[in-house]
Amino acid sequence: MKLPTIAILIIASIYFIMFGLMNISRVDHFNGEYGFDLSNQDQSIWLISRLETPFSTIRGLHVFGDHTPYIYLLIAPFYILYNSINVFLLFHSLTIASGSIGIYLIARKKLSGDYIAVIPALIYLFYPSTTFINIEMVFAETFAIPLLIFSFYFFIDDKPKIGTIFSSLALLCKEDAAVTVVMLAAYIFIFKNKKYGMILASIAIIWFSVNMFVLLPHFNGYGYFRNLYGYNAGGRLGSTPSQILNTVLTDQKMVYEIIFTTENKNYIIDTFKPLLFAPFLAPEILMIAAPTLVINIISGYYYTHFIKYHYTAYIIPFVIIATIYSISRLSKSKHLQICLLSAILASAAYQNYYMTQEISPTKPQNLYRLITISGYNDREIEMNNILDMIPPTSSVSAPYRMLMKLSHRKTIYMFPNPFSVSYWGINGENLPKDHPTYVIIDKELLDQQNTETVTYINSINEYITIYDSKDFAVLMKG
Repeated sequence: MKLPTIAILIIASIYFIMFGLMNISRVDHFNGEYGFDLSNQDQSIWLISRLETPFSTIRGLHVFGDHTPYIYLLIAPFYILYNSINVFLLFHSLTIASGSIGIYLIARKKLSGDYIAVIPALIYLFYPSTTFINIEMVFAETFAIPLLIFSFYFFIDDKPKIGTIFSSLALLCKEDAAVTVVMLAAYIFIFKNKKYGMILASIAIIWFSVNMFVLLPHFNGYGYFRNLYGYNAGGRLGSTPSQILNTVLTDQKMVYEIIFTTENKNYIIDTFKPLLFAPFLAPEILMIAAPTLVINIISGYYYTHFIKYHYTAYIIPFVIIATIYSISRLSKSKHLQICLLSAILASAAYQNYYMTQEISPTKPQNLYRLITISGYNDREIEMNNILDMIPPTSSVSAPYRMLMKLSHRKTIYMFPNPFSVSYWGINGENLPKDHPTYVIIDKELLDQQNTETVTYINSINEYITIYDSKDFAVLMKG
């Protein structure tokens, strides 16, 4: 095995361990920013591993009725071996780290030497969106990142059957992966292999149609619901593809107002500035990510207009690959390629340091603080003591900060569910009438709705208080 190959395997391993431990530490210390989403995914995978119906009582939806993360079926068996949310966290960081190996393999084919190919792999790891998506530590489309990278590699390495397998696995991550795979298929059709380009496009279109018209309606009773009840992904353009097209053709002023916003300008700059805008020199590669970029720009979702969320998952592979292709076109000189790639790496590392707020590979003091085993503060000690009161199989309604340590049970709600609706189902429908055995109340999180819910719980005389302090209360069915 060549020294550069050994180096990239070591680098990927260090990255995996670093972020894996960091995310485990964040969960262990009740970092609840993503508590709802993470525990929702975790409960669903845990239920699959127990051969139970993966209806998440945290989300109020069947996991395959919310999105289509069938990749979870491949992760669930590992929950049998190790019954912990850490399985999900480690898989998450491992998949992102493995993407650097795929980038290295692509760069080795396009650039002038194996040693040079290590630099794009480092650029991928230091790219701010890669750090952000690792910090977010949830959402199945993350698993598509290395799958798309390796798929591209095998296609350009003239191994289309293996490339098709990796692309098909990427389709299992989420329904919208099909858009990116179709664009990848178009690239393969034009530049590499017409036969497999058509095969891959057909697989993606058929799978997308099955998801939209068969599987999602089966599991949620409606279908793709993100065009109603405030979920409108099309924003002001419309709720359906026909409405969006009609707006684009008839109301250019609105289209201009939607596209040319400060948020979108910053989004594009934040996406390409760390790479010194090099991807634009390989437009045929960048076009694979173009539909996702456009969807994020026009979307009515607030979060799609920022690189710190998982909506960049399908963009990351191809802006990095486009950077490799751009450098290979600028010069065949080994020394100049090293200089150009080193400048991009320095830019990515600097922007990573500048943009990421919580943790960055260039912030060792943050890394040390997050991955070292340190003592709990008083609030964390109290929360752990409260968790010890809850039997492992009992139903419970808990604040989002505690969900991540309670999610391996059949019935767990995010308070104030099931007493009043909060992030439940498609539109709050079918809230369970059965009340949980335990209710944990975080007094720090009591807003008007939660206060009213606590008042209601006290009025029904169904619970007794078994723990009460300045910050928390625990109720149990009497």
